Amino acid sequence: MSKLLAYASLALVASLALVGVAVGAGGSSTVRGSATLPAGTSGPGLAKATAKCNHGRPEAIGLEIPQIESVAALGQRLRRRAGFRVDAINYGSAGSSVGVIGYCNDNAGPLVARKHTVTIPSDSPTTDGSVVGARCRKGERLAFGGFELARADDTNVYVGSQKRDGRSWVTEAINFEDPARVTSIAYCAERWRRLSTERRSLIVGPDSAARLKVDCPAGERAYSGGYRGEVTWSDAFVLLRAMKRTADGGWRVSVVNENPSASGKLTAYAYCG
Repeated sequence: MSKLLAYASLALVASLALVGVAVGAGGSSTVRGSATLPAGTSGPGLAKATAKCNHGRPEAIGLEIPQIESVAALGQRLRRRAGFRVDAINYGSAGSSVGVIGYCNDNAGPLVARKHTVTIPSDSPTTDGSVVGARCRKGERLAFGGFELARADDTNVYVGSQKRDGRSWVTEAINFEDPARVTSIAYCAERWRRLSTERRSLIVGPDSAARLKVDCPAGERAYSGGYRGEVTWSDAFVLLRAMKRTADGGWRVSVVNENPSASGKLTAYAYCG
């Protein structure tokens, strides 16, 4: 992946197509949206995919990006009125796509977004990036989280997003050039199920793709999940490609390691209840 300089003007291209709604038991449903991600031949190609609950409120959010190089996630967050949004960038020569997966539930309570934005410094070969945390207020519980990257190029690379505790959500990023803003988002509710954390890790080989599923204890299912991929200055470059629930109640994370010579670690998290 080349280290791109910032572009003075970026055109956001959103070609939205709703691709399906699945309804499950207990008032739960899954909505999906996709967008065409243009090639980055004359500047980075940008796109946003959106979806919206047909009934109920948001319970979690997932994403899908094709397993090709030079594509990265820039944001994963809720929109107004029970909507979901995923942003992505393409700085490769071939067109691609981005998809958002919204998980809805009739019994889910209203959510409040607690955001924290930090301008993270430029990293060096001796640093490991920055962690930005958002925290729910006293009396609130963390439902799940999201993130936004302000820089639309690969100088600012999304590394991971996961729970820190019952009220905090953290987002990790690493900068290869100029300082840039990173926003971590905690979606909070006054009433929300207490969730436990399950995790698994594996090593992703050079120039390889991998998937890792995390199962919940018997009788529980994954309400949401998170991940962390190892990204270093000159070695591992493990980038997110998908996060979503599985049909049997687990949580699956898909990644690609774009470094041709170094392995990197992937950790996937499932938040179960």
